[in-house]
Amino acid sequence: MTGPRNANLRIMARAVLRPVWPTDRRLYALALFGCTLVLVGTAFFIIVLALNWGPDFRHVLDFTAFWAAASMTLNGQPSLAYDWEAHRAVEEAALGGSFTGVMPWHYPPVFQVLVTPFGLLPPFAAHAFWVILTLSFYLGVVNRIMPGRTPLLAAMIPAPFLMLVVNGQTGFLIAALIGLTLLNLDRRPVAAGVALGFAALKPHLVIAFPIALAATGKWRMLAVSALTIAALAGVSILLLGAGTWVAFFDSLGHTATVFTDSGNKWHLYASLYGRLRLAGFDLIPAVGAQAVLSVGTMWFLVCGMRSPSMAPDVQAALIAYASIAIAPRVLDYDILTLYIGALFQIRHARSAGFFPGEMLVLGLALAVTFADLLLPHDTGLFLSDMNFLLAPLLMAALLAGEKRREAETAREPATGMQAADAREPASDLQAGHGVG
Repeated sequence: MTGPRNANLRIMARAVLRPVWPTDRRLYALALFGCTLVLVGTAFFIIVLALNWGPDFRHVLDFTAFWAAASMTLNGQPSLAYDWEAHRAVEEAALGGSFTGVMPWHYPPVFQVLVTPFGLLPPFAAHAFWVILTLSFYLGVVNRIMPGRTPLLAAMIPAPFLMLVVNGQTGFLIAALIGLTLLNLDRRPVAAGVALGFAALKPHLVIAFPIALAATGKWRMLAVSALTIAALAGVSILLLGAGTWVAFFDSLGHTATVFTDSGNKWHLYASLYGRLRLAGFDLIPAVGAQAVLSVGTMWFLVCGMRSPSMAPDVQAALIAYASIAIAPRVLDYDILTLYIGALFQIRHARSAGFFPGEMLVLGLALAVTFADLLLPHDTGLFLSDMNFLLAPLLMAALLAGEKRREAETAREPATGMQAADAREPASDLQAGHGVG
């Protein structure tokens, strides 16, 4: 009875999902419509920011901290970027007035070297140039993972896209570097190691990589990434001086107090740690709960990477999801990395067949990012702060779905009508190639 029962459940699932299952044209239309909405919203925010720039401006954008550090470096004072008072003075001079809150410089000197050329431009122009360059890099990697117009349009739908264009943070850059690393994971370990070395500019977001690489014995890639990090550090010492690194390490204590202080903007976090702090939990319980989640994620990651039946694209998606689930400090713009993981997941499902509800799960994840962005965080609505669920749930769905997909493949011979039926959802989603 197990076989017929499962067959009936599959028929029922397909009957329920078929009306909302996107065909090639429907998926392209949805991507185009969503992209248009996000771009219009982005343009609106940019116009508002441009019109309000000046002495009465009271909100400082994230990229202002980048520009201030770059400006201080060009003025021969790179180590002063880690002096929060001096750094703030440069920011206020650039804005033409004071602002509320703090926007200090937390990044290591390696990243300071990379942003220094942007100090040659005025703040607003530098912001625009930074966004154009990092966005182009991100879209280029997306196109390499899955060519076609639909994936490119869909890459501009997630809510973090708008945040990154407006705030000018590192989300495009880190997502692109992680995507480039995953693209070359098996074929070009040296290129993958170099990309991972650059992605380590935000080390807490790449913790999953050394675990995954060690689990699969990819020691060459690990060595290349370590050498890349060492080379970047050496270049920064040559260009900025060892004193800048001393100033950076001296500022870490101050940085830690900001990241652990109860007055922080916890609603901007997309981790279990941040959600618990937002709910009023103290530091130790929140860290403990995040540690349990992180260790559990690492265990599932190791098991997945060691599984001989798990396809490379599934492993790539697993690493991307785990990268976000493990880190306690994940902000809303960092979760663009989850989209990179979803691309690998969809690419695999196109050839292996989608398990029932797979696209629905990915669509709901996309919707959650917008709920988190648009709903006021102080209303007490759980929907307004659900980003912390995305990484663990996507990872769990991926692993459960892959087990289901493996079982279906082993049970059903790929012949006749069964094979055609198993491939049907995949053929519906050839949007990237059908319209590209």
